[in-house]
Parts: sequence; C-alpha cells; structure tokens
Amino acid sequence: MLIVTPLEGENVNFRKPSNENGAKRVNWKDPLEEIRPIKKPIQLLKRPIYVLNILYNNFGIYLSKRLQRDKTIYNLWQVAGGKVENRESSLQAVLKETKEETALDIEKDKCVFLFNDLAFNCDVYLTKVPDYQELQQTEPEKQGAWTITSFEQFKLVNYCNNILNQLIKEEPAYLNQKERAEEALYGEAIVYGQPVNVLIDSGAV
Repeated sequence: MLIVTPLEGENVNFRKPSNENGAKRVNWKDPLEEIRPIKKPIQLLKRPIYVLNILYNNFGIYLSKRLQRDKTIYNLWQVAGGKVENRESSLQAVLKETKEETALDIEKDKCVFLFNDLAFNCDVYLTKVPDYQELQQTEPEKQGAWTITSFEQFKLVNYCNNILNQLIKEEPAYLNQKERAEEALYGEAIVYGQPVNVLIDSGAV
C-alpha cells in the first residue's frame, strides 16, 4: 500500500512513516502535465486541381480552339493543360498533359513554374520550344490545330503582363548578310520545319 496523498496540515517532505498495515512513505510529486489533444497539422501547400502549360517560341504563343460543344469553354482558345490526377504532382501532370495534347516530350527543367491562379487553383507553367517545332493535333475531336498567336494578341487574356514578362524572346538572325538593306521589307517564316529569313523587294527603288 502506497500513501500518495498528504494529510491536511502536514508537511509531506517530513512526514513520518506509519507502520500501520505496512504502509510505506513516498514523496509527494507535482501533478502530471495537462495532456492536450494533438491538433491536425496545417497543410501549407495546397494541391492544385488544374495545370496549364504556355508553349511559345520567338514568333508567339501556341493556342488551340476548343471544339467540344458540351464544354463551357467551347469555341474558346486554350493552351495545353488539364486536371491533376491522384498521386500525381503538379509538374508530372503538366508534362503528361502537354504530351497528350501536343505529342511533345518536354524536359522537366525546361518547364518553368509561373504562379497559381487562386480562382481555379491552377498551376501555370511556361515552356519555350524551338521555332521550327510543330505541335501535333493529337485530340481532333476535342480541339483544333495549334496556331501561333502574336504576343500583342495575347495581351487580351488574364495575367498577360505576368506571363509576357517571363517570355524569353531572341532577335532574329540574318544569315549570310553583313548589313540589312534599307529599302526592303523583312519577314520570317518556317519552311518544312526550318526557320528562314524572308526579304521582299519589288525593285521599285
């Protein structure tokens, strides 16, 4: 038998042991600390629901028109993207959706994260592709062919300034030519997948 509760008015540290019924003396200890329930940890990083990948080159941004009449974005222009599946990271999802919709195998270090659109919980990425790269229309029942949209036209969309400021644009190179002619019209084109410089000169001068 252990006596753990001091009698009223006694000093527990100097209490004499009682021999009655073989009782033993123990020192009084502070009460145990209050046990508090463990709170559920706060999730700091919210898992995105959607991902978008803005593909572009030196000429503009690739867009495709949505063809499904039963979708809310029918007949609107879109970039590559889709929904993040279970057990899939944001980066894994954007690489998968890009390949499914364009047939492009993008290296993960080429895919740059820009921001999360809080209105839709959508991670937005930016990827530059070579000027001669062609995007395949892999889902013709869902979307139209990929077309280049000029950077000026792209200013009509949300977050345009944030996106356009991140673009890496290079000045066109004029091959085999030391100086540009002053009386000629210049342009750029892609012929059989290869970038070429175009010079239009009527000879009027």
